[in-house]
Amino acid sequence: MESSRPIYLILCATYVLLIGGNWSISVPNIKLPCLYGVPHKNLLDNQTVSPKPAWIILGSRHVIHEQGIKFIFKDSPVNPLPFLKEGLNDVKCDITPYFTANTQILWPGVNTENVLDTWYTYTVRQDAGKFHAVTIFAKLSEMAQKKEEDTHHALATLMVITKTPNIYVKLMGSALLDCAFTVDHRADVSVTWSYRGGGSPEVKILSYNGITKKLHNNWKDAHMWIEQLRNGNASLLVTNLSLKSEGLFTCAISVASLLIEEEIHLKVRGVCFCFS
Repeated sequence: MESSRPIYLILCATYVLLIGGNWSISVPNIKLPCLYGVPHKNLLDNQTVSPKPAWIILGSRHVIHEQGIKFIFKDSPVNPLPFLKEGLNDVKCDITPYFTANTQILWPGVNTENVLDTWYTYTVRQDAGKFHAVTIFAKLSEMAQKKEEDTHHALATLMVITKTPNIYVKLMGSALLDCAFTVDHRADVSVTWSYRGGGSPEVKILSYNGITKKLHNNWKDAHMWIEQLRNGNASLLVTNLSLKSEGLFTCAISVASLLIEEEIHLKVRGVCFCFS
């Protein structure tokens, strides 16, 4: 059972502006408590190792006194705190390493020389199901004389968020599966939507290649607006939903060698009375 832990946000002189459909944030100091790592067994004594306290920090220009690992974010077009728009109640935050399978990732503004464990993911979710967001960020290299123990500077590079992690629709109705993304620079973004229902294997709904600009759609009742990808909108409209449509829909966003997958659970409600 997941233990409850208080999640709170400290805001000082925060300003949030809506500009051209994008949220611009100016925050001298925002601190969000998180947990770093996942529970696992220690191979030496077989004891459970719990996640460590950690902090996501925006806009800090002074010494941070909180205990735990601290990631201080550099200014970026990617806003790593999307829940500012949705409210702060019942928010949970987790930080885990992002494994690259020994693939070198070339990314503007990220220097991986002399930096161990460069890439991380930062997940924020709201217990009531209002949103779920994943951000990939990089730990930046720092000069030795400026380095502080358990304090790291970071750059948010790619974020994917859904406001429909759980969605309920009527039988034979339609559903808009929300999937939005932000990249910190102009890049070729590829999108894949897939579906898995019950014990059946995963089925690819559609895929869009950001380099070739080609779309392959395998479902006649699914539609994604290609022209909206430039605005960071990869949402999928599915129609004529039946009980067989219940299951897990996955929106996968990839840029270069970075990949984020957001899962959406769809339930169909209603009874069909059929007469012959």
